[in-house]
Amino acid sequence: MSWAGSSRADEIVIGYTGPLSGPAAEYGQDIFNGVDMAVKELNAAGGITVKGKKYTFRLDKLDDRVDPTQAVITVRCVCTQAFGAPVVPDV
Repeated sequence: MSWAGSSRADEIVIGYTGPLSGPAAEYGQDIFNGVDMAVKELNAAGGITVKGKKYTFRLDKLDDRVDPTQAVITVRCVCTQAFGAPVVPDV
């Protein structure tokens, strides 16, 4: 997954970082699949409208390999390269 580039003005980017490889890969992929399903359902319904402007969602993922150090690195990557958009961590 590359964070290079920028998101479109009408797109809300959701960044997911979790264990997509290693001993917890199945768990991490299940979480990603659930979020991905919700994103697809929202987009299929036309996205959302905020103050008269339509937005769709894009889901990007990073693998922390179930390693706490790598998790910190991937979260920092999301926070520093979030295309100038606000970052709302799920803690």
